[in-house]
Amino acid sequence: MAEADLALLAEFADALDRAAGPRPGPEFEGLTDALREIGRVPYYPWMPEGDEATVARWVRQALSTVLHSPFEGPRGAADHETLSNVLRYAQGWESVEVDQDEEQAAERALVSMMRAAGWT
Repeated sequence: MAEADLALLAEFADALDRAAGPRPGPEFEGLTDALREIGRVPYYPWMPEGDEATVARWVRQALSTVLHSPFEGPRGAADHETLSNVLRYAQGWESVEVDQDEEQAAERALVSMMRAAGWT
């Protein structure tokens, strides 16, 4: 994803908070109405029912795995380098065997993303 795309998604995530807040203001009226409508009649079975704040929280959780870097913390840079090397090696290969360190790096990244999404 390009940095500009991430900036737009972060701006949208902030707008969700404002639209679902107690006094969203006229500039967020359209988004508040859309969140309310989605919560009233979910379009898909996996979408939440509830007020606009419920729907906004659900959308933020869905976006969090994109907006949150799984490579933060003391091992983050090393994990990023390890997994980048695995991906470079895997290009063009049907399967790749990973060693224990690579597998643990992938697990740490996965847990980080699950925490960001509120799944743990």
